[in-house]
Amino acid sequence: NSFTYYNDMPSVFENMARMSGIDVSVKSVAFGGYYLRQHIQPGSEARKMLETKKWDYVVIQEQSINPVTDFEDFRSSAAALASLARECGAAVVLYQTWAYERDSAKINGTGLSYDKMNSGLKKAYMRAAKSCGAKRAPVGSAFYRVFKKYPGIGLYDSRDAYHPSAAGSYLAACVIFYSIFGSKIKVKFTADIEPATAALLQKSAVYAVKSLRGA
Repeated sequence: NSFTYYNDMPSVFENMARMSGIDVSVKSVAFGGYYLRQHIQPGSEARKMLETKKWDYVVIQEQSINPVTDFEDFRSSAAALASLARECGAAVVLYQTWAYERDSAKINGTGLSYDKMNSGLKKAYMRAAKSCGAKRAPVGSAFYRVFKKYPGIGLYDSRDAYHPSAAGSYLAACVIFYSIFGSKIKVKFTADIEPATAALLQKSAVYAVKSLRGA
């Protein structure tokens, strides 16, 4: 949903790949506030894309808090989409999202702390990825580390404290990039992020992806 389309993150990923010498074509199906269960409905745009075309990778992102509040709905919907993706020849990547900004009105309204929402999302995406045989792109884990280690980098949209800023979307694109293509490729595209900041975000994305080996 909007956690994907904010700042046109799919295009950031596409430009990142192309400037790294990888020929890619990216298509995004994302609507504000959507749950995965809406994407698996008969006649949905996502189903049409999966049923009529061949893909190498399909990246799946659930509504931002649903994995914590209704894990079974998330798991079953992700599994259904993963099954459709494999039928068209694709590998599946689950895009683990992040906790809402600490002490914001948005997270206070959930009844969860920042740490509990982060750990709940991580656990839910780990379980779902294992259940449906998918890779996990640990974007939320990278957010958590950057928020703790580099608090001066604003990852959240200042207007609402839960959507990503341009830096947040860049970090998401980096994590998905390294999850798919590996962490040894040097990313050159900065998406107009200040170069030193972009380098820190890239480093944090690599750390998150490499940490999966021990997760």
